[in-house]
Amino acid sequence: ATGLSGSVVTCISGEEPETILHGFTITGGRGTRLTPGDGSFGGGMYNVDGSNPTVTDCTFTANTADHGGAMYNANSNPILIHCAFEGNSTTGGVGGVLNDFCSSPTVARCTFNQNTGVGLYFNVGTSTVTDCEFAGNTATALINIGGSLVVTNSVFRRNGGTGMFNSYAVALMSGCTFTENMGGGMHNVRSDVMVSDCS
Repeated sequence: ATGLSGSVVTCISGEEPETILHGFTITGGRGTRLTPGDGSFGGGMYNVDGSNPTVTDCTFTANTADHGGAMYNANSNPILIHCAFEGNSTTGGVGGVLNDFCSSPTVARCTFNQNTGVGLYFNVGTSTVTDCEFAGNTATALINIGGSLVVTNSVFRRNGGTGMFNSYAVALMSGCTFTENMGGGMHNVRSDVMVSDCS
């Protein structure tokens, strides 16, 4: 699926997990613009207003937007399984997936590689990240602002910022590996972080 303008895929009507996107390559999206001054949101996919689709075995590549080059979620909880978010870009900081307004996706067996900017960003919300890889993103791989995350068996390597950044947040990390990230493995600001079996 390719978008010449706008987001390639949009879920804006409260879609439930029974709405399934499976096995597609999502590329060339430019993002949804609400008003001319707001910038663009979700180059590859735009999920808002309580939309909770299931996305499996999809590749998001060469998408761009001001907010969430690959995907933008607002008050939505998509299920992301075995997806690749690679080579997406942004002018606003998050080239991969931006979760805004308490969005709480489930993320499992996904890769966030070689995106311009942040790979995966949470603004509040409660989520799990399991068996994921974050490699070669130009900024911090995973950012958690004010949310609660459980991150398990994930790899953070050679990202341009820190592996993970938590601010006023809660995080439980287990079985994760941090290697050769430019800003170090993890940076925590006034956060409650528990780490076990990580290196």
